[in-house]
Amino acid sequence: MWLQAVPMRPPTPKVAPPEPDFTELLENLAIEWQWLLPWIGIAVVLMVAWGVVRAWRSDDLDAEKRTELKRLLIDQLRQRPGGLSAEELQGVLGVSKFHLGQVAEEMRKQKVIEIYDVAGRGHVYHLAGVAGARTGTRK
Repeated sequence: MWLQAVPMRPPTPKVAPPEPDFTELLENLAIEWQWLLPWIGIAVVLMVAWGVVRAWRSDDLDAEKRTELKRLLIDQLRQRPGGLSAEELQGVLGVSKFHLGQVAEEMRKQKVIEIYDVAGRGHVYHLAGVAGARTGTRK
């Protein structure tokens, strides 16, 4: 009964939204692109320059230097069957500890060398399969 007391509203007709005026839209975009494009260009140039500087200062060894360092490392370890510590190799080869560690870890994964932790000497590097004084824990 209370439903009869509520007046019914007539349904509202659906009105299609007005079509946008594309010429006005293009004019607004043209105004904003006028200011936006130079900033996008400057950002692209800065990102390219940043990438070039970062690549130039990169600490990665190229393939030629890496191969030469591996050859020198193997030559030094053949001369010393007892092994060499990281500091000794760093001094003999004249490379940073970072690069020596990268190359040595790669060679360890290839099973060319073995790395042991020895008290008082730190990491000691040996050629794999060469008899030498190996006292320490294998890495």
